[in-house]
Amino acid sequence: MSHGNGALGYCRTCDKLMYPDRKTARKVARNHSSHKNAYRCPVNELFWHVGELPRMVIEGHVDRETYYGTVS
Repeated sequence: MSHGNGALGYCRTCDKLMYPDRKTARKVARNHSSHKNAYRCPVNELFWHVGELPRMVIEGHVDRETYYGTVS
């Protein structure tokens, strides 16, 4: 199945598209109109997903590094 945006397929556990690397996921995230973030799949750390940043980060109450603990 080709997704045309670099996605390798669909992660049934996370209900999101899977990307092969952070660079590809970040490129897709930049094309979205809202605050999107590339992050590792919590089930299979070989893949990356794109999702919305937490509201606390978007509103500036906490920075991304503090909210997630570490940045990979």
